[in-house]
Amino acid sequence: LHVAASEGHLAICIFLVERGASINRSDRWGGSPLDDAHRHRHAQVVHYLRSRGATTGSADHTTNLITAAAEGDMDEVRMLINDTSSNAIKAPSTNISYGNGQPVVTQTPVINPCNNNNLSKSVKRIDINAGDYDNRTALHLAAGEGHAE
Repeated sequence: LHVAASEGHLAICIFLVERGASINRSDRWGGSPLDDAHRHRHAQVVHYLRSRGATTGSADHTTNLITAAAEGDMDEVRMLINDTSSNAIKAPSTNISYGNGQPVVTQTPVINPCNNNNLSKSVKRIDINAGDYDNRTALHLAAGEGHAE
């Protein structure tokens, strides 16, 4: 699946996934088939793998966000920001829409059935204000590359 995703062979990816290939299996570098397809810009394979529940192999979602923003990959940015993987407790979700040509960011508050503010440890957290090795944020890099969206 890694090789098929990396080479952009959508039909082979579908064939393998339908026959039970592990969609999120990490390779020796910690990458997933989704990472392979994304790295080589195979948009149809990326879309298919995401539709089947694929995730990035990197455990550092903040780094993934910074990289996606710098590359102008809005699909990846949205996926990373909106990803909530907890069954019982929803992390705050951030939604980006556009009104009058301006981005509008809205957040859905945390809903916690236990009536306390502790989030489940399984919720993936991303610090959207974190910086890379040079302290450049996702917004800084996206703007610097001309990715206004």
